[in-house]
Amino acid sequence: MRPMTSEKTDLSPNWLGALGALVAQNEADAFAGQKLQSADAALLSVFHFPGLSPTELASILAVTVSGSVRLLNSLEARGLVVRTTGADARSRSISLTAEGERQARALGEAREQALSHLLEALSASERDTFARLTSRILAHAPLAPDTARHVCRLCNHSECDGPKCPVGSRVRATTGRAPRTGCARGQDGLR
Repeated sequence: MRPMTSEKTDLSPNWLGALGALVAQNEADAFAGQKLQSADAALLSVFHFPGLSPTELASILAVTVSGSVRLLNSLEARGLVVRTTGADARSRSISLTAEGERQARALGEAREQALSHLLEALSASERDTFARLTSRILAHAPLAPDTARHVCRLCNHSECDGPKCPVGSRVRATTGRAPRTGCARGQDGLR
């Protein structure tokens, strides 16, 4: 095997990449063994932030607004979301039906179980250390608000929000404002 660099001893970048791949694989397994679908991320996003507009959802999912509308058409046809008139007659507001809420809860619980399984190898003290280090890495990442919303699209915002969220806290520190949805969204009165 040919080395990429000479005398490289810091394997942490490789391990971080491998961990990211392992996390992605465990998330895929949690979502019925398939690649995460935009519909899954949409259900989780609307679950945590009912009343999102199609434009806000498009930003979170990193898709076009027309892609968001097509996705919402599909979710609505499956009886998982409803769209109502928003704050003004031109805007739309998305919320989950009872079945959509049930599916979103199941997705969130499956993801949490799959990721918690990975952490079983660590003692409580090691988990605390891992949490501090991971938070530091996330808080150091230069993220724009839209990118932050996308990074945190699967997070449990009931638990990780406001000052607890290193991604949203980073956005607030670098831009002076919170992302409109997710990632420390409510701290300054923004939605």
